[in-house]
Amino acid sequence: MGNQSSKKCALLQEKLSGFSSMERERLNTVFEKIVDSQGQQLLDNREENISILSPLRESLSTFFKTEGHLKEKEKGKITQLSFINGVHQLLRSSVDEKCKAMHSILSHSQISLKNFVQTISLTALHFWTQEKSFTINPKNMTPEHFVNYILLYPFLKLGEPEDATEQGTWLTRCEGSLEYDSLYSWFQKNGLFQRLLEVALTETFIHDPAAISNAAPDIIAQTRSKNLIIPAVSCKSHLLKPSDMWFLNKNMPIDCRQRWDLLFSSKVDGKSWSTFQSRIEGMGSLLIVIKEKGSSEHIFGGFVYEPLELKPKFYGCSDNFLFTINPNMRVYSTSRYNENFQYFNFGTKTLPNGFGMGGQYDYFGLWINSDFETGHSKAGPFCSTYNSTQLSRSEYFDIDEVEVFCVKEVERDPNLLPPKRSAMDTNADAVALLEMANRKMYSKDLREPDLGLDDSDEE
Repeated sequence: MGNQSSKKCALLQEKLSGFSSMERERLNTVFEKIVDSQGQQLLDNREENISILSPLRESLSTFFKTEGHLKEKEKGKITQLSFINGVHQLLRSSVDEKCKAMHSILSHSQISLKNFVQTISLTALHFWTQEKSFTINPKNMTPEHFVNYILLYPFLKLGEPEDATEQGTWLTRCEGSLEYDSLYSWFQKNGLFQRLLEVALTETFIHDPAAISNAAPDIIAQTRSKNLIIPAVSCKSHLLKPSDMWFLNKNMPIDCRQRWDLLFSSKVDGKSWSTFQSRIEGMGSLLIVIKEKGSSEHIFGGFVYEPLELKPKFYGCSDNFLFTINPNMRVYSTSRYNENFQYFNFGTKTLPNGFGMGGQYDYFGLWINSDFETGHSKAGPFCSTYNSTQLSRSEYFDIDEVEVFCVKEVERDPNLLPPKRSAMDTNADAVALLEMANRKMYSKDLREPDLGLDDSDEE
């Protein structure tokens, strides 16, 4: 009996050694709070992160009952050892062991791979968005096109045609039970889902829910750079769901993951090229999102790293990419075939006027015409610059809505910024009225001197 106890203690210490001291303390706290007194079920404790994993609570409970028991009387119960051992297998073991654990969970619950992926993705995105409410609509947080993208991820290869029949067959299989070999083949090639699984389970069993909200700014910045939490967003998007934002943020350079500022929205600002141009020109790294008119599904766009400047030629860098969100979620990075990364021009007679990415003049991978009503997406069968297929439903499309986010402001030399001017310099009539009323203007003697700038010169 003593020998069994020493073996149990040694095994427990071995598994705990895979976690930091802070993580070990947290694991013990979580165990005490979410396992019922009989050791039979994980509780739906809303003070803890386990609540969001509710669809998997029963299957996780069964999984934890089967792990790491040494005593016969403890079998069929969630003990501290079986709980720690199970978490270790899911988070700190090899890909083979993780896949065995996942297969065990799926087998216990008879849940399909598709539903499992949706629940894990929902959990990971819940923490990514820092959503406080536990009443989340799965269809809004993890829509069909996002779940399908995760399921198809191992089959997607840039610059190669997609086999719709093969993809359809696999998606159908994912709605039923899968044998271990098929699950393992999919899991080992799917680094994207492995990451989502790690985030979902780490946040559920190891991290304190209040840790991020109380973290120092530099810790929050580091967490955002790893795409573990949502960037600071100035205004809610009408076109992008949380899963869409996660997908796009993941594909952007690390220095573009801190903040999303909405610069332009045709829904708010109207369909105006002049407004569009003035809001986005020279602002920094941009995400341009387009919804095609006449289609409730087709949403697509592009990311440009270098600031947009009006010039009748291609420029930019290889950090750019094109993307589709709906009905199929895809990203198309640069091919290195040419350097026609971005184009932004207006007011010329012999060259196209508008915004474009990839391809060549009048045959862009993505194009918004300066009338701001129409555009095109051409590929035969791929855009030469981005290896992208046709992004829109129709090659020539009508624009329904456009949003532009600045994800990294351009760095400006403060010495080159125009001098600040006082309101008294531009409101001479108001100043005269105040003086006539014998109102003392205390800032008049303290403000920066007028440098002789004339309003007419600014225009």
